[in-house]
Amino acid sequence: MQRFIYSLGLFFMGLFLVAGQTQTENYVRTTAYQLPVQSETAANDLPADDKLESITYYDGLGRPMQSISKQSGGQRQDIIMPVVYDGFGRESKKYLPYAREMNSLNIAYDILPDQSGDIATINSFYLDKFPEDLDPIIPNPYSETIFEDSPLNRVLEQAAPGDDWKNKLLSNINSYDHTIKFVYEANSLNPEGGFSDLDSDGNYYDNVKLYSVLHPNDNKEATALNFEGFYAEGELIKTVTKDENFVQQYTSSEGGGIIQAITPIRTVDHTTEEFKDKQGRVILKRTYNDGIAHDTQYVYDDFGNLTYVLSPKGSDLVLLEVSLIGNTTPFNYSDLRNSYLRSFNGSGG
Repeated sequence: MQRFIYSLGLFFMGLFLVAGQTQTENYVRTTAYQLPVQSETAANDLPADDKLESITYYDGLGRPMQSISKQSGGQRQDIIMPVVYDGFGRESKKYLPYAREMNSLNIAYDILPDQSGDIATINSFYLDKFPEDLDPIIPNPYSETIFEDSPLNRVLEQAAPGDDWKNKLLSNINSYDHTIKFVYEANSLNPEGGFSDLDSDGNYYDNVKLYSVLHPNDNKEATALNFEGFYAEGELIKTVTKDENFVQQYTSSEGGGIIQAITPIRTVDHTTEEFKDKQGRVILKRTYNDGIAHDTQYVYDDFGNLTYVLSPKGSDLVLLEVSLIGNTTPFNYSDLRNSYLRSFNGSGG
């Protein structure tokens, strides 16, 4: 396969022109030939079935704004992929592809977004094809990303195409829409001590276990897993991911037969919690089933190498054994093997 890439910039427009694209825009045109050719003339004479042609147009800031794949559709349509940016230059919307009956690499100006980021032509295209799956007033043939209002640009919510999966309430990330939601926190630790993640007032805490890697008898090639206790509060970065089927639970209080207050309660099913240290390493992944936590723990040596991975069953065994013997001294778990502990230095099961 031979590939030729034609790049056209305004500063050398008069030097090299290729037919079949919009000359007033900056672009990169790519042709991938499916048969061997010996010259550019022979390549240009190949029929459309023997070459794949595509083009990407760029805006004045050098950002991609539209990609076209010529005759790539199921009925030989041109497939157009627009790129939409918000006011901060982020790709907040990603439209589904649009099929054009033109057989051309010319830019589709009617597929460029308006100031609000909407593309009316694509909205109408998918409304005609899937009227039962889109809201006729506010159709969403695109995935949408909701960012937090901070320079970190962290994602708060991720919505998918279709009315059932759209972002329906921007101001409330706990709404009942079927979107993926993200919450950013720091880890917590039960101030009452001990091994329970529940204090005497019924409050829950993360209680992330802290492990280290030992080298018995100063043998650097031998390792042993060592339980040290728990990470201090605020030492880890916690990211909570709520999937599309998450539904926030509430409790209500009544007075005089009238509901006085509705309060959200701890809801963990259909969530995943990930804890990272300040080096960005994953320490713990916690999932829930019927309200019960299942932990997968990651342990690193002094050089930052991933050395052990504890399965949920292994994590439970560690907590059980330590709680039985007390927490007076570090406890060595070099015998914890089989499916509960995976070692990355060849010494584990």
